[in-house]
Amino acid sequence: MRHHLNMLRLWDRLVKMPDDRITKKVFLWDYAHSHGWCSDVKRVFEQLNLLDLYTTKSMSNLSLDNLLCHAKETFTRIYAD
Repeated sequence: MRHHLNMLRLWDRLVKMPDDRITKKVFLWDYAHSHGWCSDVKRVFEQLNLLDLYTTKSMSNLSLDNLLCHAKETFTRIYAD
């Protein structure tokens, strides 16, 4: 679960990063090619039923704290079963 939460934290940083940064360019390339780290993040968003955040590459109106709280609740429920 901690790994998934860290992925969401990094996702938040990357989508908010200016497009001219090299790190952001690598992120956008990985996202466009639908493999690697971004595909792992996509699976996390699918598990959270928040795929629209992945698709739009944004956090929408959701704060990082709210996203992490929702993720903790969801993953606790998933892993408890």
